[in-house]
Amino acid sequence: GFTCEIALMSSRIGYEQLLEEGLKFHYLIRRSRNDPRIFGKVGALCRRLKPDIIHSWSTMTTVYALPAARRQGIKVVNASLFMAPQPTGPPWKRRMMERFACRFADITLANSHTAAGSGTAPAEKTRCIPAGIDFSRFQGLPSPHATRAAHGITTPFAVGMTANFTPYKDHATFLEAAVHMVRKHGNVSFLDIGGGPTLEQYRRLIPRDCREAVLLPGPVT
Repeated sequence: GFTCEIALMSSRIGYEQLLEEGLKFHYLIRRSRNDPRIFGKVGALCRRLKPDIIHSWSTMTTVYALPAARRQGIKVVNASLFMAPQPTGPPWKRRMMERFACRFADITLANSHTAAGSGTAPAEKTRCIPAGIDFSRFQGLPSPHATRAAHGITTPFAVGMTANFTPYKDHATFLEAAVHMVRKHGNVSFLDIGGGPTLEQYRRLIPRDCREAVLLPGPVT
């Protein structure tokens, strides 16, 4: 068997389900994104826990973990490749950190083959584990008729997408295709569901002649 303990660099827990698992949490709170004190805190925690593997979920946490891991013989799994490469690329400092983390981690995980093939990490040390889905989310849903009625969808066909509206999600391609299909066929509606900082930006991009068929209702619970 194995045991798992979680080190956090923020007091916020993004996945509240973890609280139900009886796991032990260690809070290594950063004063800023690049807080040099964290290197020492991670090293001290590793000396105390003596882990076999450190599994990191972001580039910066991998960077913080690598010095201690190398000194203490701990394997590092860097699970930071979670998005496809953006056309403009990230700022140079972030790109440098990403390449450093991927170069020195023992394994880098991506959640898509696109991200895995982006060239950020050495191919021989990159693995892809596609993002999963919780099928319990599909239990007790309203009927398709009720969903259509709630959003005023009257076309025979409807296409949906759900994702947060952040720069990491490619809503632009979905909405570009939606406008093209609505103008070409007229018998299909598109529903782009989610909330976030770029929602209003995308709402403004929908042409007036497509606004009845390309719908961005925001978060739906």
